[in-house]
Amino acid sequence: MMSVSQQLAEAYRKEQEVYFQISDLVKQQREVMEIAPDPGAVLQLCNQVEDLMKEISVIEEAIEPAKRRWQETRHSLDVELDSVLAGIQALIEETARTQIEVQEKVLAYMRRQEERTGGARKMVKVNRARAIYGAV
Repeated sequence: MMSVSQQLAEAYRKEQEVYFQISDLVKQQREVMEIAPDPGAVLQLCNQVEDLMKEISVIEEAIEPAKRRWQETRHSLDVELDSVLAGIQALIEETARTQIEVQEKVLAYMRRQEERTGGARKMVKVNRARAIYGAV
């Protein structure tokens, strides 16, 4: 029979694989915004990230009893579990930094689009005024 720590390590390795997938999707978001900015494509990738986060929730729910047993016995982390958790933490931190980059790129893109749209609206108004008033 596996120890509680081994059970947790196994479950967290599964989570880590999901976090790798999430990290890859967020990196794809950054690439989209760098190569051919498309907030719609970024949003589609966000939806995939949300689906993967649901998988993590399912894993977390499944290991809740083991986590409680581990906390009740006040076991210290063994090397394997500690290593897996450290890997997950590093992935989360890297992914969070990348997400911030993507958010900044999307916001900058949206601001540029708004500026272009505002400039186009202004030109339409000027052209209408010229047409209405016969200005040259």
